[in-house]
Amino acid sequence: MPGESAAWALADHQLAHVFVRDTGQIERVAELFRNDPNVAQVLVGAERATYGLDDERSGEVVLISRPDRWFAYYWWLDDARAPAFARTVDIHRKPGYDPVEMFINLPSKQTPLDATLVRGSHGYPADAPHRRGVLLCSDSSAVPPRPDEFLRNTDVAGILLQNFGLER
Repeated sequence: MPGESAAWALADHQLAHVFVRDTGQIERVAELFRNDPNVAQVLVGAERATYGLDDERSGEVVLISRPDRWFAYYWWLDDARAPAFARTVDIHRKPGYDPVEMFINLPSKQTPLDATLVRGSHGYPADAPHRRGVLLCSDSSAVPPRPDEFLRNTDVAGILLQNFGLER
């Protein structure tokens, strides 16, 4: 169980929040991932602010996958030992989003346990023009201009709230 672990990860597409029980072990845990060929960035402490992830709900260590990879939550090495919920669409028991659910076999209502089925993901930082999202709006004045920058993903919630007359 995650709460019983010295460190555990909450996988969310191309990000993983690693929660570390003993703060004295944060750097040791981060070091485990620094040379992993599937991990592009390991953020600890103030480094998490680079992407607005220096929040009390974020993990002590935040991992960002390579752009062509994503994090699966599977912790078992033998599919026969997978928990029953792994083969179902069960957002409340899975420790992270499971895009393999998109490949559900409807007659059996079972999802496969093959993470290689997923050919893409999202969540990688928009560090280049081709990674930027698109915000469509029928009123151009609804989106404040940012002359020197593009919109960040974290800007969208504030824009929506403002345009519905709500405060953040």
